[in-house]
Amino acid sequence: MAKKFIAVVPPQVTLFGQEARPQPPMGITYALNGVARAGWEPTLIDFCAEYYYNFSEDKKKGIRITGANEEEAAERVSREDPETIGVSVGVSTDHDVTKSLIDRIRKRLPNTPIIIGGSHASLMNCRLLNGYPVERMNVDYIVTGRDLGSGESTIERLLNALDSGESLEKVPGLLFRKDSEVHETPKVLVTEQSLANLGLIRRDLFAQRDGMDVYSKINRSHTGPVDNIPYAVMHTSRGCGAQCTFCHVAAEGYDRTPIGISLENITKELDLLNGEGIQTMSIEDDNFGGFDSERTRLAIKILKEIKRRGFKGIYFPNGLTLKSYQNNDFALPRTLRSLADSGIKVRSSLPFECGNDDTLKNLIGKPHNLSNINAVINEVCGGGYLGHPNIELDAFFMAGIVGYKKGKFTSETRESIEDTFSLARRVAEQGVLVNVWWMKPNPGCPQYSLWRSNFPDKPFYELQFLYPSGIWGTEEEEQKLNDEIRGINLEMVKAGVGSKRPIYPVERD
Repeated sequence: MAKKFIAVVPPQVTLFGQEARPQPPMGITYALNGVARAGWEPTLIDFCAEYYYNFSEDKKKGIRITGANEEEAAERVSREDPETIGVSVGVSTDHDVTKSLIDRIRKRLPNTPIIIGGSHASLMNCRLLNGYPVERMNVDYIVTGRDLGSGESTIERLLNALDSGESLEKVPGLLFRKDSEVHETPKVLVTEQSLANLGLIRRDLFAQRDGMDVYSKINRSHTGPVDNIPYAVMHTSRGCGAQCTFCHVAAEGYDRTPIGISLENITKELDLLNGEGIQTMSIEDDNFGGFDSERTRLAIKILKEIKRRGFKGIYFPNGLTLKSYQNNDFALPRTLRSLADSGIKVRSSLPFECGNDDTLKNLIGKPHNLSNINAVINEVCGGGYLGHPNIELDAFFMAGIVGYKKGKFTSETRESIEDTFSLARRVAEQGVLVNVWWMKPNPGCPQYSLWRSNFPDKPFYELQFLYPSGIWGTEEEEQKLNDEIRGINLEMVKAGVGSKRPIYPVERD
């Protein structure tokens, strides 16, 4: 009989008053292909999506936790009596509940190996084993791959090693403790061939409700409420291509060269989803459209395949790159407009990020500038996008940026912030939905290390949600900026151009 591998997704932490956005756990679900190949029986339990109706709110802490309560979750895992447990944590705000849930599972199953993975686990890296107490988790192994297509091979090799007694040093992409020391094996290299061998995601492992998977029916996608459900999430590429100084991924030294999944595999997945009645596609690549003309042309081919199959909506929660908007005489956005003309609902983000050229170039290291931003604004304003019944555009902006270059931290200036606020108001006046948020330090980057050294005991939700960064300016300056950011978002909401996925939602009474 095959050994049982239980994959666990923890409850989700959001701001008080803000609904959770359960996302299909793409990474761990792909990884379960590797579990099956190793001869183990995989099961997926998502304690947020399956228990979406259950939530608790703490106004004092300013947070909402959506999903099963920890004791109930630990009991369910225990009843499964697994030989190995895998836990996926994708975002840093879920760190605290994940840590607590693992402690409860460990009490019930003290001898069962626990593996943790997901982007947050990869970026926390060895801190999960030997960092500050608030950072450490009681796990045995950490899968350190960053992109989908890397954790799958690590899990397969790890389970084979546990079965055969092979040295863990031979398992790539792994962190583990041995003789009181933390050992790290070489990272897994994601290649076109490894993505070609990735196979289709194990959607059959998703929990079902009313004949479809739970994610397709929950009307809260990463971009906000969905117009046409059921919907599905997919990826068409891995990597980013940019090297922003505040990026936790770039800081950790991961190769972020964009690699596309083959068009053959993409069309196979589209056919599968179309056959299951999916109406809206949410493509969650880091940068759909890429930076060069070749990648942009491939993106257009994908759009045409989506149209050919009769999907009713296509969303891009991470947006298109500013470069891809301009490539080939704006061919990509004009293709999207033609899809909207045919009746397909299009929702995309404009990743302007900042309204100051010096900050974009020297503080962040963005691959676009104000000239690119203005060119895209002119295309959007004059090209029939705004006011189109089937097109929804939002633009996100950041303030309080702290850059890091050559071992030096540099804070964004007040002038830069005012330029960003001015640009945000300008695009909002045109009808673009706007969201402004504080660029808080993300685990894995030097800015996080600085924040954590200043606040060694603070929980992760305070870093992302409630408190100023503690590294941009004085406490008084940061509190003032925090109030300004909340104020401008409230201003946008009152004007009817607030984002459907705000970082700072309007507080309820």
